[in-house]
Formats: sequence, C-alpha cells, structure tokens
Amino acid sequence: MLKVVEIYDSVQGEGIQIGIPMTFVRLAGCNLKCIWCDTPQGFVEGTIMEEKAILELCKSTWVCLTGGEPLLQNVKPLVKMLQENGHFVAVETNGTIGPQYIVEEWYDFDFWTISPKLSSSGMQDQLNLNTLAKLYKYAWNYEMQLKFVIETTEDVVEVRELLAHLEKQLNHGITCPIVLQPQVKTQRIPEEQLVKYFEELRLLNSEARQMLMNYDVRVLPQLHKLMNVR
Repeated sequence: MLKVVEIYDSVQGEGIQIGIPMTFVRLAGCNLKCIWCDTPQGFVEGTIMEEKAILELCKSTWVCLTGGEPLLQNVKPLVKMLQENGHFVAVETNGTIGPQYIVEEWYDFDFWTISPKLSSSGMQDQLNLNTLAKLYKYAWNYEMQLKFVIETTEDVVEVRELLAHLEKQLNHGITCPIVLQPQVKTQRIPEEQLVKYFEELRLLNSEARQMLMNYDVRVLPQLHKLMNVR
C-alpha cells in the first residue's frame, strides 16, 4: 500500500532521459521544503492505493517514481511488480535517504536521478555527504545521474565544491552525468521570454564547461515547460 498523489502519462522533461514517454507516479510526502519547489502537491496526504491498482494505471514502458520524496515509502513491492510486468523503473530522489543493507538488496531501480539541494533551495543543511556518498556508490551499479537545480553562477561554483567534497568521500572521481537544470518558477515559459531563456541557457553552458571541465556536464532545460505539458 502506498500514498499516491497522482498518476499520469507524459514525457520526461528533465535530465538525460529527456523526451522519453513515461508514466509518472507521484507519491505523497517529502522530508524537504525547497524555496523554489514547483510540486507543492507532493505535500498533500495522498490516496492510499494497492500496488496492483497502481500497476494497472502504468501504460508506458518507463515508469518514473517521483514526489515529494518517493523513498520515504516502501516502494520495493511496486518496483518488483512493475519490472516483472515489463516496465523499466526510474526514481527521482533528493539524496538524503541512503541505502539500508539489512536483509537483501535495497532498490533495483533501472535509472536513478539523485538531486542534492544547493543553498538556493534553503535546504542545504539537510545535505549529508556520508549519506550521499553511500547512495552514489549504490546507484552507480545502475544507470544514474546527479542533477542540480541552478539559479545563478554561484550555484555552479557550489556544485563544483560539492562534487570535490563528494570525490574525497568516495576516494575516486565521479563518472556519471552531471545535469545542471536552470530553475523555472512558472509551469510554462511564456513565448515572449523564450529568447531570453535560451540565451541564459547558452551562457550557463559556457560557464559550466569552464568550471566543471573534468565532469560529464550537461545543461538541460525543462522540456515539459517548453512543450506546455505536465
């Protein structure tokens, strides 16, 4: 049984899976409250649903578990059921909940998006490098990306510092894609602001390539806000 906010079909609008058709399962609850959060519906109580009922509503090959913070709930039975029925499962997590090695393996997601929060979120005090390092080591066994919401050049500097600290914790370099996602505070980008938006993307890409040249860095927009879809 899981507390679900909504289930809907769309395309992945963020990160390196951008453009892939997906069924999104938004779960209730979050342990953070970012200043720029664009999904306040993640904080509602949600509707209690059985895993089988959720499965029946998942029409796309790819299913993305999002929130809120989906790892606050035990989604392992749902993940197993989805995969046994031919789905690939992606998860979007804020990186504050680490793997628990108790009886068996934790979660076998096909794709991990770990999105640590920077100072601009107001939640930087919730970041724990030890937890983040454990999560990175675990997710590295699958496909993964580290994704950061960016508002200013100072955020890119903070990403560079965070990655350097994380590498010290890991004792090795970071090889997964690093996605920088410019923050868009509206549900869609007005047509009259598109030229300015893409110019900001171009400038951010230039800055990021210089400051993060040792990483596989990508500056990507929120496609769903450009397409005006969910």
